[in-house]
Amino acid sequence: MTDDQTQARLDNIERKLDDISETLSQIAVQRDRLERLDEQMRSLWKRYDTLVEPDGILSKISAFQASCPRNQIRWVWVTLVPLIFTQLAFGIALLRCMPQ
Repeated sequence: MTDDQTQARLDNIERKLDDISETLSQIAVQRDRLERLDEQMRSLWKRYDTLVEPDGILSKISAFQASCPRNQIRWVWVTLVPLIFTQLAFGIALLRCMPQ
């Protein structure tokens, strides 16, 4: 082999090594991303499990809502809604009666 052929071959090998190095760095970045995504997924599943487990947040919310006085709240709304409409009607009537 001549020196030119050897040099061309070495340049070719160097290019291939550069390509391999670039590919390996891309693989490393992708692996980091995958590990981060995996960690985030585990974190989300952990949050979901704390929500739905028997002593979790949703069961506590359900227990709290079960203790709400629904009949009293219903009567408050039955009383408040007509009062609000009455006040609105009086307000509109006052605005119409005012001289312009």
